[in-house]
Amino acid sequence: MPTVPRYWYEITYEVAAERRDEYDRWLPEAMIGWLERSEVEVFQAYRRETGSGGELKLVFQFDDRETWTSFVASDAHVANIERLRSLAASVDEDLWKPSLIPLNAEKSVERARIADSALEDAEE
Repeated sequence: MPTVPRYWYEITYEVAAERRDEYDRWLPEAMIGWLERSEVEVFQAYRRETGSGGELKLVFQFDDRETWTSFVASDAHVANIERLRSLAASVDEDLWKPSLIPLNAEKSVERARIADSALEDAEE
């Protein structure tokens, strides 16, 4: 098992102004439902300081794609995402996996292929 979670699942959203009170009442219970899931290794929440896009971001970290898949298929997650979509002006979901950026331009393409292959092999 990896010592550092390797997959990051981000939910970025903008709460609709007219739904803010309802959202504030819903969120604590929703977070309990999400964080009780054993698949979640690390959780972080962020509020956008600068830039564009959603105002809030929830980041769940997983050891591998299979645990993420189990998490997003769970009844708690499906219900929470459906409810969030009803309260938010926008909701975006993204899954990120590690990627290496070689610093030697001469061998960068080959090393990147080898690194990606090694990551995929480690997941199997």
